[in-house]
Amino acid sequence: MKLKLELAKLEREQQKEALQQQKEALQQQKEALQQQKEALQQQKEALQQQKEALQQQKEALQQQKEALQQQKEALQQQKEALQQQKEVLQIREREAAIRKEEQERETALLRERERVQLEAKQRHLEMQREHDKKQAEMAIACRQQELALKTTHHTQRQQATANLPVQNGEIF
Repeated sequence: MKLKLELAKLEREQQKEALQQQKEALQQQKEALQQQKEALQQQKEALQQQKEALQQQKEALQQQKEALQQQKEALQQQKEALQQQKEVLQIREREAAIRKEEQERETALLRERERVQLEAKQRHLEMQREHDKKQAEMAIACRQQELALKTTHHTQRQQATANLPVQNGEIF
């Protein structure tokens, strides 16, 4: 019996040691699982941080996209404003060209009118000179006729007086 007791004791000790080893193995498994859990928690936190970083990047990209859209719209507005300015300048250039043509036409008409007036004035002056020349010639011709008549009349008188009989110093 002693032997049985010792065997039983030995078996209990072996069982106790086996249980202790199992307990230690379970403790090691528990610690390993705890470490895995902590590693998984760290991975989860890292993934959460990555997710948050990606969300921030996404938001930053969205903000950039919105800023680029605003810039695009601003550039489009500038482009439209420049196009309008260009059209206004083209209209002003056309208007200026039309005004210039009108001024040139008016200047040409004015010059033509002045030329016609000058020609008319020159013709009038020429006609006036011709008229004055004819008047002067007629006046000279009249004067010459008057002188010729006076001279003829005087000569005829002289001849008549020379042919008249003289009596007592008087001419009859």
